[in-house]
Amino acid sequence: MCIGSNIARAIATANNPTRMVQISSRRPEKIYRSLYDSLPEASRKQLLPPKAADVTDPTTLARAFQGADVVVSLVGIMHGTPADFERIQWRGAEHVAIYAREAGAKLIHISAIGADVQSEVPYERTKALGEQAVLKACPDATIIRPSLVFGPEDDFFNRFAKLSRIMPFMPVFGGGTALFQPVYVGDIARAVEVLSRNDPDIMKEVSGKIIEAGGPDVVTYRQIMELVLRYSKRWRPIVSIPFGIGLLQASVLEKLPPNIFTLTQDQVRQLKKSNVVNATDSDIPFAKPVATLGHGSIKKQDDQGDQHTLVPSSSDMEAQSPAVDDVPEKPYSVFSTKEKWAIVVVSSFAGLFSPLTANSYFPAIPIIAAEFHKSTELINLTVTAYMIFQGLSPMVWGPLSDRWGRRLMFIACLLLLAISCVGVALTPTSDYWLLMVMRCVQSSGSASTVAIGAGVIADIATISERGSFFGLYSIGPMIGPAIGPVIGGGLTQSLGWRSIFWFLCISSATCAMIMALVFPETLRAIVGDGSIPPPRISRPIIPIIGRNRISSDKVEKPPRKPFINPLRLFFYPEVTLLLIFNGVVYAVFYGVTASISTLFKVVYPFLNETDIGLCFLAIGGGMLIGTVAHGKVLDREYRVVKAKLIKEGSLSVEDSRNDETFPIEYARFRTMPIWLGLFTICCIGYGWALEQRVNIAVPLVMQIIMGYMIICVMNTTQTLIIDMLPAQGSSITACNNFARCSLGAGMVSVINVIINSVGIGWTYVILGALCLAVSPIMFIVMRMGPKWRAARRARKAAAEKFIDEKSG
Repeated sequence: MCIGSNIARAIATANNPTRMVQISSRRPEKIYRSLYDSLPEASRKQLLPPKAADVTDPTTLARAFQGADVVVSLVGIMHGTPADFERIQWRGAEHVAIYAREAGAKLIHISAIGADVQSEVPYERTKALGEQAVLKACPDATIIRPSLVFGPEDDFFNRFAKLSRIMPFMPVFGGGTALFQPVYVGDIARAVEVLSRNDPDIMKEVSGKIIEAGGPDVVTYRQIMELVLRYSKRWRPIVSIPFGIGLLQASVLEKLPPNIFTLTQDQVRQLKKSNVVNATDSDIPFAKPVATLGHGSIKKQDDQGDQHTLVPSSSDMEAQSPAVDDVPEKPYSVFSTKEKWAIVVVSSFAGLFSPLTANSYFPAIPIIAAEFHKSTELINLTVTAYMIFQGLSPMVWGPLSDRWGRRLMFIACLLLLAISCVGVALTPTSDYWLLMVMRCVQSSGSASTVAIGAGVIADIATISERGSFFGLYSIGPMIGPAIGPVIGGGLTQSLGWRSIFWFLCISSATCAMIMALVFPETLRAIVGDGSIPPPRISRPIIPIIGRNRISSDKVEKPPRKPFINPLRLFFYPEVTLLLIFNGVVYAVFYGVTASISTLFKVVYPFLNETDIGLCFLAIGGGMLIGTVAHGKVLDREYRVVKAKLIKEGSLSVEDSRNDETFPIEYARFRTMPIWLGLFTICCIGYGWALEQRVNIAVPLVMQIIMGYMIICVMNTTQTLIIDMLPAQGSSITACNNFARCSLGAGMVSVINVIINSVGIGWTYVILGALCLAVSPIMFIVMRMGPKWRAARRARKAAAEKFIDEKSG
């Protein structure tokens, strides 16, 4: 793309046959021929023969400017030594101005945003010095400073499009947060054409002025790379490279012959600063740029009223132009689907440590009791203390994450867990009290990651997709009870019980490092839909997942909420009922898992400790299958209910988009009786299979089915309570965790007592009866939930109206 060619074309086709255009450069013939071939037949007559001119040879300028009324100066280079920049962009611009003045011509000088005499970058400094020299020689000259100029066959976009063809990723420096205001080359050309007219009013308005030119969109460097990839129809990860590494890379590349990879240190330094106009809109008069980079096409409305589409014409870039009527709704989150999955995977990894830290401890209890010279009952008290803090700590960390952000709280919890693991690993066997304290601190760090992760999903996912994300997210928290005993038993047997906590320390510290490097902030009170840059401390070091983008639209950022006691959520009747329902079912499940070791050792005495640990994989496998499959089921149920209600006329299309009025309780819970019923039947059958000492395959198969069904029950309930209060995702999950751990701790403390009193079979009949006892809650919530939510909205609206009336 040649800016000069576009300016010449704009003047030649401006329906003014008295104006003639002459191309002057060191080698003007090629430019002249290309321009001549592209012009209509009638406009070709306005092209004068080209004249060679060199800004470093003033004598050639005098010949080239002879008889000119207007001189448009596009003096500039992109690469060279500091001396080259001074010779061309400073002294060359000065020569053009001097000889334009001597020719009696009006001068329009094209400079660049960022021109600064104090800049350490030669390009920017010499651009500013050139401007000073131009205005000194021609005080009535007009200077235009454009931002990044784009258009068909432009060098910038097409260069990166070609890079995307041969590189496995697209690099950006420093997160790609530098701002640009790209301006279409045709708009610059039209502006110059208007300024070149012999119009006294125009000349009076622009004489001796510096005009900054930018398009309607302000975008980050990272967004430009995303646009290049979209045009190119290629997917490449966008990788942030620290500026220090970029400067080191450029110090090598700038010494090589010019090629597609050419990069200079000055270009890297320029990306540290934004490149936008000072005013809100472009300062160009009479022809404000309206070309935009959005929606995969570049559209422009000229002053003749002819709308047309201008698309990159390189073979490496293919534009996609959606129909006007097919513009999608504004997304709930700017994160792409792949980025959302990546965020959920990292959150799930963090959520793994809550059950892993708890369950990997169980196989080591007998050895720890022997080394500490304490009874097994006293060591079991550390388990009880762990579960108490497992229920209490999310009540603090969850609301903090709703207030200060997910990312910082995630990292803080994981670091607290890592430090406490070191404490447990180094605890002397003479200090039982210290073991108890360190286990409580461990629980405080590990347990809250589950609540924070649930809040993350509420931040980035809509109701229609939340089920799938919760399914994937639950893999971490739900598989921990299965693999924890296996890991703990193996480490204890081979390296000793302290190795468990060194393993947990290394794992949690690794997760914290991953969070610090790539995990973005998602809290909507801080980043809105993800397009508002968070405070620097909340930004990932290497924003591969995080976008750090500026939205071109006005993004609503919810007000940051004060710290709210999550126990207040128990005053919501539907929340209380769901927490009781989920807590009881979870307690039954925990009773099943807590008794596996004891029962299998008695019923199947041929199993050794390692074999018993492997038996946990059956129920864990069922849970893993459930997490993968049931999320899709939840999303499908939501779509089916939505389509059904719209078809029946009981729900309008507008209401279906409103999460507050949609009957989400019915959409989530209409299949719950199936999952709970199957879990209850399998629970009772599992107990009697152990009672009758049948083949070990039978209870293991029952475990797989129970593992699948418990995921269906718990994920559905967890998703529903998040749907009800998405702005308090971590707080409500903390309440859920508190209810589950409290009831689970109670179940663990009595399950062996019940088994010893009534036997295995009847114990599991009692557990099944507990599930049936809470089953009416499903139907109460489906029937009354929407009414309770509507009443709460009405009370809130009345309170806000009362406050407005008082304040007014």
